[in-house]
Amino acid sequence: MTEQGTNIITWISCIIICGAFLVFFYITKTAKEEFLQKHKRTIDAFPSIVSTLGVFGTFLGITIGLAGFDVSDLTRNIPILLGGLKTAFFTSLCGMGGSLILRHCCTDIKFDKEDGGISSTDAAIKELGKGVREMSTTLVSTLVQNRNEMSQMGMAQASFFNQILEINKSIAGCVTNIDTKLARISLLEGEQSTSLNTISLLASNYEASNKRIEESLGEIVDAQSSNVSTFDEMNEELKKFSQILRSEVDDIEDKMEATNKLLTDKFDEFSELLKDAVRFFHGTPVCTFPPDGKFSGAGVYALYYIGKTGLYGRFGQEINREEYRLPIYVGKAEPSGWRQSRTVGSEKESNKLFERLSQHARSVASVKNLNLDDFVCRLMILEGPVVAMIASVEAALIAMHRPLWNSVIDGFGNHNPGKRRFTGMVTQWDALHPGRAWARKMSGEMPDVKGLNRRVKDYFAGLR
Repeated sequence: MTEQGTNIITWISCIIICGAFLVFFYITKTAKEEFLQKHKRTIDAFPSIVSTLGVFGTFLGITIGLAGFDVSDLTRNIPILLGGLKTAFFTSLCGMGGSLILRHCCTDIKFDKEDGGISSTDAAIKELGKGVREMSTTLVSTLVQNRNEMSQMGMAQASFFNQILEINKSIAGCVTNIDTKLARISLLEGEQSTSLNTISLLASNYEASNKRIEESLGEIVDAQSSNVSTFDEMNEELKKFSQILRSEVDDIEDKMEATNKLLTDKFDEFSELLKDAVRFFHGTPVCTFPPDGKFSGAGVYALYYIGKTGLYGRFGQEINREEYRLPIYVGKAEPSGWRQSRTVGSEKESNKLFERLSQHARSVASVKNLNLDDFVCRLMILEGPVVAMIASVEAALIAMHRPLWNSVIDGFGNHNPGKRRFTGMVTQWDALHPGRAWARKMSGEMPDVKGLNRRVKDYFAGLR
């Protein structure tokens, strides 16, 4: 992934968020009120969609920046990391800003003003509770009305039975005056008494039934009241859950912002430390190439060409004439085992840096068109925990100066490949400067020397 690629992803992410933003405004400004009311839930979801796109863009940007990050090649990886962070920041800003604006716009829509900003789910639950309460009230009223009607029927029957009793009393008075019909009247009275007893028993049973009905109606009314209370509790729980969910979303956004700030601060601290190391390197004195005395340690070095003739004569004539401004090559020498964290104390005991410079000096001395007297070197020894910065300092120096043998002509720092690997291509440096013994054994393709000379001239022409 290149810096241009991360810029394209940043623009695409922002355009997607802005597209959702424009779709919302197009729908709310052009659609009719009936359409907005019908699709209220979809419109309410737009702020969450925009913020979710912003969060997705944030993680996408960070992932792009860190996916291929390699500390040994900061020249190429630092712009990609910064591009990924830029994608994260821009999409976060667009997502959160768009979400806030859309939430404000949602409350300005006509149906949201009329219902106080209540979501469609809350409104549906409210209407459901209202309908249940109305149904319960109607059912209770009907049951009470039926109970009253049954009570009135019982009173009418009791009045009827009382009238029958009065009639029986009148008949009994007449029987006492009519002796001849006493037996028949007594028989009739006995039958009537039996009927009255049956009717009284039925009336008692009816009253007991009415009582049980009244008790059942009371239980039904209590059950309906309990249902209404349950729906109210459900409404309260839903409101509490909505508040908790919003709080969790806010907490996640705050943590993401803190993480982004921490990454930025740590990267700034590392950049400042790297700049200090580069400034310290430029302040170290130059020495002969190779150095006169043997020394221990590992670190970073730069070779400066000061000759005034030949293919690189412009270095000595102009660029490095008064001060050592531009190295022709930047390299590093790391202690053995540093990648496996087995370098504690070993960097003081080894002489990796001196051996590396001596190897380069033998390479220059073995060719006919270069002279050791035309070179000087500058070096910086790194010990202890800062040994891990050797590769970073080297990459920073190469990115700053773009040395000729690092960026245009490749192969100066190559080692002897061994007996079984002489089938490879001759390096560009060995094509321009033939003479190394092992390079003469390479049987692969020879680079175009004329083309390499043109590249060197173009390099000098591009210097300011």
